[in-house]
Amino acid sequence: MDKTTEKKESEKNDLTEKAWPKVVKNIYINLIWIALGMALELTGPSLQDLKDRVDSNYEEIARAVIGRSAGFFVGSFGGGFLCDRFQRHVDLILVAFLCVAAVGTFAIPWCSVLPLLWFMFVLQGMSEGVLATGAHVVILRLWGEETAPSVYSLHLSYGIGAFLSPLVAKPFLSKSSPITDDSKDGNMSLFANLSTHSPFDLQILQSTPAFETVFGALVSNITNNITHANSTSYVVSQSTIEYGYSIAGIALSVMIPFGLFFQIKRFPKVEIKIKDPTFVNIFSPGTCAEGDTVFGFKIFILLFLFYFHGIGGVEHSWGKYLFSFARESENHFSKDEAAVLNSVYWGGFCLGRISGVLFSKWVHPAVLLVIVLSGNITSSAILAFIGYRDRIVMWVFTFLFGVTVSVIFGACVAWTNHYMTVTGMAVGVLYIGTAAGGLLYQWLAGYLLQYYGPNAMMYMILACGVVAGGLFATMQFLMMTASVKDNEKDSVSDKGSKNSVNEYELVNCDEKVEDMHKEDKV
Repeated sequence: MDKTTEKKESEKNDLTEKAWPKVVKNIYINLIWIALGMALELTGPSLQDLKDRVDSNYEEIARAVIGRSAGFFVGSFGGGFLCDRFQRHVDLILVAFLCVAAVGTFAIPWCSVLPLLWFMFVLQGMSEGVLATGAHVVILRLWGEETAPSVYSLHLSYGIGAFLSPLVAKPFLSKSSPITDDSKDGNMSLFANLSTHSPFDLQILQSTPAFETVFGALVSNITNNITHANSTSYVVSQSTIEYGYSIAGIALSVMIPFGLFFQIKRFPKVEIKIKDPTFVNIFSPGTCAEGDTVFGFKIFILLFLFYFHGIGGVEHSWGKYLFSFARESENHFSKDEAAVLNSVYWGGFCLGRISGVLFSKWVHPAVLLVIVLSGNITSSAILAFIGYRDRIVMWVFTFLFGVTVSVIFGACVAWTNHYMTVTGMAVGVLYIGTAAGGLLYQWLAGYLLQYYGPNAMMYMILACGVVAGGLFATMQFLMMTASVKDNEKDSVSDKGSKNSVNEYELVNCDEKVEDMHKEDKV
């Protein structure tokens, strides 16, 4: 008994010694995604300040923001190739693109022209694509068949970083102070502490004839950027959002030496045996559909469109423009309030990711998708028709929007895997659909917000949710039809096999009877 106990204890110690390096590296990958979520989602709360810095409107700044989706295209394809081609240097690849992501993040708030800002967003998107691919590759090699919990924790980590981003940005956003106008005397007073700012730290957001007459010289010395508002005048202090972006850039940079350490110090990895597929098998939709190329092609097209509208149109557009929607709607949130609202949204997003992990063990993916898609469409409709003018509704349903939209991506992957074989190329289709949807809808959201108001943008998001729901219903119908056909084929083949077995048994019986007659004659 003592020897047996010692043997078990030694085995446990061996497992512990092999497991802890994997856990440490898994934590490192999660920290990368927290930093990445913080850096990428700073765009939402800082969008208005970035817009002012490049002297543009919402539609123009949206052109720069979609550069991230363009970069994500390149990063997704390039990251997959690099990680497959240089399998022993995946950690080094992650380090290289952490550097690229950090450079883009540091530089964004310093860009004064749109083309340069667009290029920095492209760098961020390219890094996001490579880091996302590389992180999944590392986790797959670490845990093998036990990858699922780590993958869920990876996506949860991004949500945590996104939750922190508005809190990081909030202290450094520009502040507004009202100007009082005494119409009888023609006098104006500024409720702003001018002594704490340099002359160029202020922007006057309204100009009236009386103001220009009395204070024309002062205005020319203070600022050359005068914007006309509808009714209320504000003095806006210059933002210091570069500090927020610097915090996110430092968070990315801190991960770099750890990546170099993991590249030099090779921790135990799970060996994954993969067959060497042909070029045709990699790109053939039939590979995921048990050889049925036509059916696989139909599902791939529908999955592409589902992620195009459901993730690129709903999740990405809302995440980037929630802050601006809160500011421009009839609720007129202050920047501090809008930043907190952003955190509420990402808090709901994290809760939804955690709930998805728990419910996925007991709820069928199709049922889960029906629930979250219905909840998301309902939340979008209430925000579009009521939330834009009711603050309480805005707070509550922004949170519920985050809870429901966060489950869609993972639930659809699980649903697809339930009916088909999910390969790397299949996952690539999902990411490509997401990036393509982000390219179109993030620009369209900015265009609608600029020229038609915040409600028009919300109607667009609602329409995307409805289209995604219709696409899922179509995919579910096709899958159920295919399953019925497969069952019919299986039943026919089973009957055929039973008949052949019975015939075989009858033949054997006849042969045995003939042999017995021969023996009797002898």
